[in-house]
Amino acid sequence: MKKTILLVLLSIINFSALAEVVYSQNDDNQLQKEELLNDLIAIMGKNGSVSYVANHEKYLLWTNKAAVLFDSRENVYKETKLPSFTMISDQNSQQLQKIFEQQTGLILTKDQIAGILIADPNEGAIMYYREGYLSSGPKKVDSKVAPAVIIYHEFSHAKDSLLSSFYFTEMATQFDKRYKNHAEKSAVNQQNDFVLTAQSLGISVGGLRQSYGQNDLVKVLDPWTIP
Repeated sequence: MKKTILLVLLSIINFSALAEVVYSQNDDNQLQKEELLNDLIAIMGKNGSVSYVANHEKYLLWTNKAAVLFDSRENVYKETKLPSFTMISDQNSQQLQKIFEQQTGLILTKDQIAGILIADPNEGAIMYYREGYLSSGPKKVDSKVAPAVIIYHEFSHAKDSLLSSFYFTEMATQFDKRYKNHAEKSAVNQQNDFVLTAQSLGISVGGLRQSYGQNDLVKVLDPWTIP
């Protein structure tokens, strides 16, 4: 059912090639990711976060792992596989340029890079309430979602950063008891919009997120499977 609906949508809407989302040269998931991007655009349309990022002039690297976490104690960048979006900045520009060159072969200037998105297309999540929100204790399940939802969440961060890197940075520093900060609140709202839109098309990708807390990642069969 899901694939039939998406094929119909894609036959109606003609999208340009996703030239500004790039992948690692040795990425075994590249074809799967490219198909998923087209599916997400078909569901959310030209105003969705994935379409905005994919058709932007700046390059976004979507990879399964990258050394984007800076350890100030050891003064080194450490590799992570955790779902995330890292916006390029004055502080990390040399590291992100290095990652782009190593993983894609592209030699880009700082102004050509949007950032690096990390997300495994076959890793769903059990999401927990933010501890303290509505008197929630640790490990109280909020909902479960397919990998497509996690990926849409990270693309929403990327969209917000491309709309305004200054405002995105400001949002990330504004505390929110329910959503951790305003950047996460924005991404959760866009994530929930994707879940509702998919449901309206008969595609179940999981539940709505009520707050932003801890996640447990779970391997699944494909980007549309709910743990």
